[in-house]
Amino acid sequence: MRAALGTGKPLSFVRGGMRTVLLVVAAIANFAFGEVLAVSEKVDMALGCKTNPLLVDSCFSVQGKLSTYNGNPSLRIWPKGTHRLLGVIDDGESKSIPPNTRSLVGFGRDVWGNFVVCPFSKAREGHMQFVCVEAASNVRVYENRPYPSLQGTLRLSAARP
Repeated sequence: MRAALGTGKPLSFVRGGMRTVLLVVAAIANFAFGEVLAVSEKVDMALGCKTNPLLVDSCFSVQGKLSTYNGNPSLRIWPKGTHRLLGVIDDGESKSIPPNTRSLVGFGRDVWGNFVVCPFSKAREGHMQFVCVEAASNVRVYENRPYPSLQGTLRLSAARP
């Protein structure tokens, strides 16, 4: 068998080690995102937001920014003046946010306003709390733009001088 560079150990050992690393990464990802999937799968938004029997606490008001992110949940609220994110439950039909806000949300747009949110998970330091949005008021939409004039400053050419 050939040896891995600089280790003097056979490649089969390195492959086994990489397999272990991948399994550990998969376990961490499952632990980190497992709660998101578990909460989303249990919640039936047809029962409503404020009246949902799975709520863990009473609804509360928050002023902040509702944005779309890559990942799950894709809708998140950043409460103004904090370092937290509230994850809006993804029910697949957008019933977890009020009708007056559904059409405003999307990539490239931030929706600022006052939101009444109802929690499906307890608030824990360092963890995203999962909520649905019962109401939105004083809503303002801001378009996100890419960095100004980057396209004009980049010069792409096939040949180098």
